[in-house]
Amino acid sequence: MEECNYIFACIPDELIVEILRKLPAKSLMKFKCVSKSFNSLMSDPSFIESHQKSYMTEFFINRLRMEYYRLSKTDEDLLSTCPLEYLDQSCFRNLKCMQSTNGLVCLWNNHGDIAICNPFIKQHIFLPRQQHYSRTIYAGIGFDPTTKTHKVFKEEIIFESGKVMYSIFTIGIDKSWREINGWINFRPMFYNSVCIDGVIYFINNCVRDVIAFSVRHEKFIRRIPFPTKEWPLRWCDFTPILVETKGQVAILGHVYFDFGKIALYTSEIEPWVKHIIELPLEYKNITRSLSFLSTTNPKGDILSIPETKNPPLFLYDDEKKEWRIVAKNRIYAQSLHIRDGAQIYLSLVESIWPLK
Repeated sequence: MEECNYIFACIPDELIVEILRKLPAKSLMKFKCVSKSFNSLMSDPSFIESHQKSYMTEFFINRLRMEYYRLSKTDEDLLSTCPLEYLDQSCFRNLKCMQSTNGLVCLWNNHGDIAICNPFIKQHIFLPRQQHYSRTIYAGIGFDPTTKTHKVFKEEIIFESGKVMYSIFTIGIDKSWREINGWINFRPMFYNSVCIDGVIYFINNCVRDVIAFSVRHEKFIRRIPFPTKEWPLRWCDFTPILVETKGQVAILGHVYFDFGKIALYTSEIEPWVKHIIELPLEYKNITRSLSFLSTTNPKGDILSIPETKNPPLFLYDDEKKEWRIVAKNRIYAQSLHIRDGAQIYLSLVESIWPLK
């Protein structure tokens, strides 16, 4: 141990930080036991944020199936344990809905049970249940980059009065839920939200628009009209999803009755700017189904998987304006107890945010 400390003492601190930033979460958890200084560094929110920019894993949820893809260049990473296996525990069996932000996963059900998990460091906490008898409509986690805190937003209906209640819970600080003011005619879609730079964006199920909620100020701050004359039929047919592209909220979905095209609405300026993206020939040859799952990463690249058996993972490079296959085989597929019909695709950033 003394020899190890001597070696680290000879290396500049900046270089040590740079080396540690490139390690997976599993290795960093081992390094926390090396010394108090390492443990302190890896608990620093600034280091955790910088580390998240180095690792990215992708997984999607298709009805009751969860399939996992890792964008990795090393065989060692490809053979590593899948973090999603952590979610397949008996304590999560009754939690049917899922949402993720900043590497943390929020699992919940309509009965008020909510768990926050970090599958990369194998930690989870269950949030306290409220005493009143209610039905939870939505629960999701957001991150405030100013205070470096995670907060859970919840909407529920109180059965006795029929009142719609909005509550907030700050992880690591609050001991109980705090009620906040809400908006009239607002029902968030249970799987359709995205957190960008401290703001959670929801698709409103009552009035077709996008609602913005400030995580830091704990209040609704903006209502954005939905693109007109797009997705006019039932939501369940071609439900668009909210995504992040280049730090801005965007809407991604199918082009109606035009197989092989994706519509991406960006919000860099108002009103929405529409982009039509053609799917590659390889994609079309795999399936003729109108159903496929797509999302984006923060760079603005689109990740898409055709709905077929053992599908590859396609990536659309926004800078080069071209598609390529980035993963030919799924690494993990397991029948988890996620809500039926939740046809969503999530990008999960590898995270070492502690929950305990």
